[in-house]
Amino acid sequence: MRRWLFLLILSLSWSTWARSAEPVGKVEMPLSDWQFMQDELDRSEQPKRPNVATCPIRREIEGQFSKGLFHGTLSAEFVVLDNRGHIRVPLLDGSASVGKVLLNGERTSLLREGNMYTLGVDKPGNYKVSVEMFLGKEQDRFARRLRFKLPEAGATHLSVYIPETDIQAKLSHGALVGQHAEAGRTRIEGHLDASGVFDLTWSRRLTHREGEAVRLQAQINSLFTVRESMVTGLTVFDLKVMEGETDRIDLILPPRGDGASIEVLSVEGDAVLQWRTDAEDTSKLTVLLRYLAEDNLRLAVRFQFPAEPDKAIKLRMPLPEKGTELSGALGILGPAGLNILVESVEDAKQPHLRDLPSALTELTANPLQHGFIFDKPPRIRVRVEAHETLSQQATALVDELQASTVLLEDGAEITKLKLRIRNNARQYLAMQLPAGAILTHSLIDGRPIRPADVGKSKGTSLKFPLRQSDRLGADGERFHRVRPGETLSDIANFYYSDPGQWSHLLDNNDDQLGDAMDLFAGQRLRIPTKKGVKVEESTFVIELAYKRLPDTRLGWLGSRALELPGVDVDVMRVTWHLYFPQALTPLAFDSNLTQYTAIRYDPFRRVRDFLRQAFWERNAWASSPYKSILSQRKAIYKADYDNRSSGKAVLATFPLVGQRYRFKRTLMQQETARIAVTYVASWIASPMRWLAFLAAFALASLMLRSRRKWLHWLIAALGLGLLLWLAHYFLGAHRRILWGVDAAMGLALLKLRGRIWLDGLRQLIRDPWRIAELVRLRNLLFVVGLSFVLWIGLIFPLMLSSFALVIMTLWWHRKSQLAQQEVAHV
Repeated sequence: MRRWLFLLILSLSWSTWARSAEPVGKVEMPLSDWQFMQDELDRSEQPKRPNVATCPIRREIEGQFSKGLFHGTLSAEFVVLDNRGHIRVPLLDGSASVGKVLLNGERTSLLREGNMYTLGVDKPGNYKVSVEMFLGKEQDRFARRLRFKLPEAGATHLSVYIPETDIQAKLSHGALVGQHAEAGRTRIEGHLDASGVFDLTWSRRLTHREGEAVRLQAQINSLFTVRESMVTGLTVFDLKVMEGETDRIDLILPPRGDGASIEVLSVEGDAVLQWRTDAEDTSKLTVLLRYLAEDNLRLAVRFQFPAEPDKAIKLRMPLPEKGTELSGALGILGPAGLNILVESVEDAKQPHLRDLPSALTELTANPLQHGFIFDKPPRIRVRVEAHETLSQQATALVDELQASTVLLEDGAEITKLKLRIRNNARQYLAMQLPAGAILTHSLIDGRPIRPADVGKSKGTSLKFPLRQSDRLGADGERFHRVRPGETLSDIANFYYSDPGQWSHLLDNNDDQLGDAMDLFAGQRLRIPTKKGVKVEESTFVIELAYKRLPDTRLGWLGSRALELPGVDVDVMRVTWHLYFPQALTPLAFDSNLTQYTAIRYDPFRRVRDFLRQAFWERNAWASSPYKSILSQRKAIYKADYDNRSSGKAVLATFPLVGQRYRFKRTLMQQETARIAVTYVASWIASPMRWLAFLAAFALASLMLRSRRKWLHWLIAALGLGLLLWLAHYFLGAHRRILWGVDAAMGLALLKLRGRIWLDGLRQLIRDPWRIAELVRLRNLLFVVGLSFVLWIGLIFPLMLSSFALVIMTLWWHRKSQLAQQEVAHV
């Protein structure tokens, strides 16, 4: 290539020199070189092709937008520079639909190539083209946006009509230069930039003007609470915009001529900006919205209107404007003391209450008295009747009474009580202490008080001042100041009667408590309402302790009657813990409460419980070390002693020592709780159990005799009844009875087979080689069976004596039959 270029330059230089030189001479060269130089000269003399085929001169868009469809005209003027023949000029976005096309005033057509419509041109020159185009689809719901693509060119003028007023437009790739309102529509003018992207968006400004063209559909759920002189209502509108859009909702109120006018209390909803009623025209409620509603929205209107006693009440509520499609449901509530009677119903149906829509029943937690459904404005009249009121109503109530009584060996009785009370109107609580009782402490909500002693002939009569209970809503707050030694479980038990609610306190004080260990004295905690309770009536706690000094000590055998103080209000639930001395054993309890521990069941249930414990229950300790209940009680007593030494108010001034017995009862009313216990000294219980062993041994030995008479059977039956009666009161006697029968059975087997076994043992000692003769299949099976029985006894140790009794009985019966056969043979 370089060689040819060198020759070309050399030839040009030579030709130029030869033309100017005189005389003209000759140059010889190959013909191929000459031909190559001629071609290069011809190519250099040809005109150059332009860099672009077309050049735009002017372009503008005019049209109008209506319900999602844009109908417009694209006018363009351009110059074709390429003279090589037919070329395609891109004009319009391929997503558009093309109508009439004019090129220099004559009809022509466009061809869709890729994403653009193109126009065919055959020769260079100036051209003017006009294209009718359609973009989008006409529909009720549409986006306020017009977007399509034009080929890149210079600035493009646009003029578009939008069939709305009070709009705010934005052109993403260009600039708007004018916006004019004309006969209910807006003309937008501007210019696109060279990118050719047409992206126009607009939105309506909030004007809250009346009379906007919009079609609504309303679902109404209305709830009325009817009282003797006032009716309050809640109407929930679920509105759906079927056509158009709106930034205000106009509701119709019943006119004054149709009874007393409605007083609107509030209008709520996410879209509500503000609401108003006209002072002169009270038949309209105007609700202004925060934004243009074009889909769904909800309004909740609360209102009230007066009612005349002993006259029919027409239920009135706000309704949408005329022309709005509506349907809905209506419910009626009444206070507990009123009966609502339906007098007349028009334009509504009264279905069964269970068939009412859930959207209505969810508006209240109380049951409805009446319910209706309608598809046009209903006309309902009701009448109110008052129920007969009760002459006496409880104004104070003890929700729970907890008592702990420690009975000492010297006969002293120490009792502490905790009463959780709700009070509405009473000023005092009267309490009658048992005879001989001396009050030692009394607290209300942890603060010491001194009750009034009104004095009576028997016992001490006290009056405790009561405070008014507060009604606390779900969003209300109350606070508690933590006292030394308190835990979250203590506080939860104080307010909710349930220590397990401590996590509820922890969750509602997460700004102060990371966990339960962050609690400290003096801390101020929020006390929320109990879970699931919307309105809670607060309670307060009265704590007291008293003691009764004995006349005589508790003997080794006797009975003792105990009772709690009587109160002059109803008690809903009583829990009483009785701590009995370890040196004494209770034989029986007689109480008007239900016993929950150390219950002495009938023999059949005892057998069932014994079998369940023997075969299914296992003792297992948790991973934490075992702590004796006595050691825990001593720790509580020591903590109380330390607090008392430091001058702090302490209720418990005694350790809870002894065996605990628990009693409960629900709906105690004003009945006094009583317990009578029959007891015996604990040192007598062990001899009585061994006495049962000896008696069972004697009876079993009597019945194992070879010759039994009817007298023997009678003695055995009476003895067995006496033993079972004894075992009912002395725990553990049943096992001793079984051991006595086992011992008698074993002794009987020794008498029956002992001589034979002894002779066999002596023979094995004299002739030890005869042990091999004992290795027989029968003996091996006996050893295997005995091992199996021992293994079962190890797995179920409680059944060991029972298994032994069964095996020895079967063996004794078999051997006694063989012995009788031998005697008969002899």
